[in-house]
Amino acid sequence: MFGNTKSIIYISHTAIQATTVHIGSSLQKYDKFSATWTGENLEAVLRTVLVKIKSNKISLLLDDNLSYVLTLSFPANTEIIKIRKEIFDKIQSVIPEDLGDSDWDYKIVAEKRNKKTVLVFAPVKEKFAFISKTLQKLKFEVEAIEPISVAKMRHSDPIIGLALKKDLKGKDEEILNFALNTPKISEISKENNDQGSNLIPKQEQRKKIFLKYLLIGLFIAILFILGLLYWQSARLSRPSNQSNLKSATPFLKKTVFTITPQLEKKIDLSDLKINVLNGSGNAGEAANVAEILEEDGFKNIETGNATNSAFIDTVLQVKRSKNNDELVNRISNLLNEYSVTWQNPLTASNEYDLLIIVGKKL
Repeated sequence: MFGNTKSIIYISHTAIQATTVHIGSSLQKYDKFSATWTGENLEAVLRTVLVKIKSNKISLLLDDNLSYVLTLSFPANTEIIKIRKEIFDKIQSVIPEDLGDSDWDYKIVAEKRNKKTVLVFAPVKEKFAFISKTLQKLKFEVEAIEPISVAKMRHSDPIIGLALKKDLKGKDEEILNFALNTPKISEISKENNDQGSNLIPKQEQRKKIFLKYLLIGLFIAILFILGLLYWQSARLSRPSNQSNLKSATPFLKKTVFTITPQLEKKIDLSDLKINVLNGSGNAGEAANVAEILEEDGFKNIETGNATNSAFIDTVLQVKRSKNNDELVNRISNLLNEYSVTWQNPLTASNEYDLLIIVGKKL
């Protein structure tokens, strides 16, 4: 079947929905996963999304409650190289946020004889910063970000509307899109170089100044340490007036600085205490999962029945002290006959390091 498939993640204040849209001779939409989220479980929910959609390349659809969308007008003769600054001056008085240049974007949506009409979009900064940080931590590749009201301009269903988005790259004034934590100003054409120093985000300027002074400080510290070592070595190597020794042994013979790389902590599978509970209603499912785990090297496994035998998904809970990406991915791959989801981690007082409640097979 010809066409391509887009993965769309819709996010509101409390809900996440993952959907894939196949674009071909007809549009087909497949709901993959939905859940509520909080600041505590967002990472776990997005890990489940990765498993469900089987891709880290997504487009992000923001609820209108997480977005500011404005329509502004400018005289038709306003120069393109000046229009972004004039937009920024206007939205500062309208949007109640301390916006940087990378926190918003615009697109010219109409040009008439006497005016240009501009659409401006900015995510709500505090919530979006947390969402953005989590997506980057999990290595999501976000190719488009839009609010519902903009996506609906292409299709009445905003999920399909975002999947149909084609203006991903181009001139600043022709697209409405930006990458996570990447200032779009870097894509402005070279003709703006005469005003470039005014367009560089203040955050980027502060970062460059900080790095500059950090390097200077490190250079001075290294010179000071080398000077101190030389002075101390020279002082201690002088002959003593109170002895007839022919030579004095320097106190410091050689100083070697080494940097030891920090290695990712590996978990000993035999050290994990695992409880596998059958919640599927089918006899023997807990034993089946335990056997799969034992064949892969897990040793300390107990089995039993869950209090509820109507589980559809297989639920995984891991202690924070034992949780890492390698362990989560390993178990997910082993249990590929089941739909695996993650819930809040086990408490530190729980006697088990890992709890698996087995649901129905796929």
